[in-house]
Amino acid sequence: MQEASPPITVWFSESDSDGDGRLAREEFIRQAMAFFESRLDANGDGSATSFESNALWSDHAPEMLAGGRMPPRGMRPPAGGRPPGGGRPPGGGRPPGGGGPPGSGGPPGGGAPSVFGAMQPPPTGARMFGITNDAEPVMSCDQDLSRRVTIEEFEACAVRRFHMLDADGDGYFVLAESERAEIMARGRRPPPPREWR
Repeated sequence: MQEASPPITVWFSESDSDGDGRLAREEFIRQAMAFFESRLDANGDGSATSFESNALWSDHAPEMLAGGRMPPRGMRPPAGGRPPGGGRPPGGGRPPGGGGPPGSGGPPGGGAPSVFGAMQPPPTGARMFGITNDAEPVMSCDQDLSRRVTIEEFEACAVRRFHMLDADGDGYFVLAESERAEIMARGRRPPPPREWR
């Protein structure tokens, strides 16, 4: 039985239409727009809402919505619902791993000290699994805060992301330009970005 390739290498290979081992700006944007049109814009109206985005993540990457902490299979809330007890731990207390009692200075749900000593919330969403710093890679493209990402906004976002990933500015992205991408290509989960350590 052949072991499955890491998702990032599958994405990269599918996006690399000329097979030269690097993604040109046009290839990167073409792949992003194909994703938008074929998977994200569920009703075909030329925009994506948070409902469409959440439905996609719920079906294909539920760990992203759970902030990387998936509850055991039997404990997952029903579709569109809340966990038994409204999401609170038994007895209605604070969730485990909290930042201490109210007024103790720690954020609810724990966190990590920043370089300035204040507590920062732990990384959540796609930040835990992706190569960009977006907690929600679709709705972060909503430039006019309309809760709807137009095809034009998504394309502009793809252009910005390409330029961010093209670390050496040569017009191509290769996995070696991103420490997190290289780790993911080896089939491992990357550590949090440096600003969270």
